[in-house]
Amino acid sequence: MILVGNRQKEVLQRAENRTVTAIVNMAAPGIDPNTKPEAQFGLIMEGNQPLFNLKANDPMTLGSHFWKQDDTCVPLAAKDPTTLFRVLEKIGRRTTGVNSERYARMHFDDQKAFFDSEDLITEAVGIPNKLMVTFTDSSEVLAKDIEAVPFPKLRSFLAHLKVKLENIGGALQSATIVHGSARSAFEYYAQDFPRHGIGQSFTYGDVMLARGHNLLVDMGTPLVKAPKPTRH
Repeated sequence: MILVGNRQKEVLQRAENRTVTAIVNMAAPGIDPNTKPEAQFGLIMEGNQPLFNLKANDPMTLGSHFWKQDDTCVPLAAKDPTTLFRVLEKIGRRTTGVNSERYARMHFDDQKAFFDSEDLITEAVGIPNKLMVTFTDSSEVLAKDIEAVPFPKLRSFLAHLKVKLENIGGALQSATIVHGSARSAFEYYAQDFPRHGIGQSFTYGDVMLARGHNLLVDMGTPLVKAPKPTRH
């Protein structure tokens, strides 16, 4: 498989679009320690829509919530040309490396990881893969803590949860946040490839070869095919 060229659009889009997971810790009154978290506060994730049906009684107890959504961020590479250049230089070497013998000997899963380059996408994002946020007691400072979270949907969720908790005498305590690309490189390049004809669809290999061919043509690189074996 031949694939070389500039993957800048893919890098920026994958850096911007993230799948974010958060474990949010809080204290709230009226929680029965023997009751499951989803029964205490309502299931946070259901059909990609968070629910907020907090309940209150008497004692103060600790609880945790699991939150997962596709979210966005402003990647460092979109603001800093130096970061973008560095990441594109590294990912370009890997992209060219798909022609090497070493790549051909890799297991297919290793080939996917090599081309996917999630570590370089994370470098383009400029946000650590794992964030630990501790919320302060002051409502004003807490609002600033929430505003500092780099993912807008998660910020909105935390702000809404803050209000719900304050209304029943509870409080946010901390959050552990992890994130990754919402789409792999495979999914990115296959997304816009249409079906043609009844029963005909294109594989990932078809997509990559077509795009690789177009990139080579755009760069003015001649395509050299291996000679066909001669019959004797």
